[in-house]
Amino acid sequence: VEGLNISDAGTGVAIYFSKNVAVRDCTFRDNRNDAIDVLSSNNVTISASYFANNARSVEMEMSSQVEVKNNTITGADWRAIYLRESHHNTVEGNSFRNCPTAIGMEYSHNNTIRGNTISGGGKLQTGIELSESGDNNISGNLFEDCHWAGVSILYSGGNVFFNNTFTGRNTTGMYFEGVNDTLIEYNTFANLSSAIYISYYSGYPDSNVCSNNILRYNNFYNAKWGIFYTAGSGRERLDARYTTGVTPQAHIMKPTIPAEEGRKSKARWILSRI
Repeated sequence: VEGLNISDAGTGVAIYFSKNVAVRDCTFRDNRNDAIDVLSSNNVTISASYFANNARSVEMEMSSQVEVKNNTITGADWRAIYLRESHHNTVEGNSFRNCPTAIGMEYSHNNTIRGNTISGGGKLQTGIELSESGDNNISGNLFEDCHWAGVSILYSGGNVFFNNTFTGRNTTGMYFEGVNDTLIEYNTFANLSSAIYISYYSGYPDSNVCSNNILRYNNFYNAKWGIFYTAGSGRERLDARYTTGVTPQAHIMKPTIPAEEGRKSKARWILSRI
């Protein structure tokens, strides 16, 4: 499929129960559902195309060996690229702007997200959102001016974040809730409200504690908080070796009161340095 211009449709291109399909040099604009919908398919390539103001640019469900690369994506109703129960896929070299969530994953594993540029605009809230997804590799991406967080990770484990850059005033680099066995290595966090925000909700005590995560060889620059912990979030289970912060030095906020009280009032904290 090459050189198409599809606009004002429901779904632009539907790839169902298929293999060895390529979509390239196409334009998708103002489509009410998915510009491209990939279901139970493999060996699909979507490249060098332009997506503007579609409900969603690419949706993958129960698919593998799908490559989404070198596309320009601007505007979406929610997740511009969405993976659900999809494994061993690659999202690479794309440019995202003004999307509420650029890339979303649910129940998806062993995917590679690399070399993308995800930048703000009026809508952008989260760059990449992982929910109950593990063993994914996220590397070499640029997250700038995401209004909520560059990366949001919920109830997921075994992911690797390597050599990414997070920047933007009044935003969070990475948000954790119920995250375990995650490696955050050689990343740069600059000009943020908080580089890493580790949250905990006492209503789900077994699933919300973060544990066995490693943060190493990262740099924090000019972050108000380097690592911000809410009460009960598992502060002692984060290994933060070899992380440096300058102007000012990275800070850890740690609670002095139990988790339940901490949820009622977050004013009583003490400040320490890495």
